Amino acid sequence: GAGAGAGAGAGVGAGAGNVEEGEEDDPLSREVFHLEVRVVRVTEARKGKMGMSAMERVARGGHLKDMGTALYKAGRVRRAEAVYEAGTRLFTVMSAESEFDP
Repeated sequence: GAGAGAGAGAGVGAGAGNVEEGEEDDPLSREVFHLEVRVVRVTEARKGKMGMSAMERVARGGHLKDMGTALYKAGRVRRAEAVYEAGTRLFTVMSAESEFDP
């Protein structure tokens, strides 16, 4: 309700005391929401890049590239960028690799 705290009518415009920008017009900023989540399916966890063979990384990287391209074409540029970045991280290494390494 209005009244307590910031003061009714106060806080509009510059020099609004403790009210952050945009907060005075947002009635949801003081609401509490409860979210219920239902687990639909649990799948096996994906291996990290160090647990994958080079071929597994190439396959996963190709999949992420395809996902990124689809997202980009759908106009979801920021999400596409994140997916592309995840794909490139599969190929950052600290030393040379070989299929013959133990």
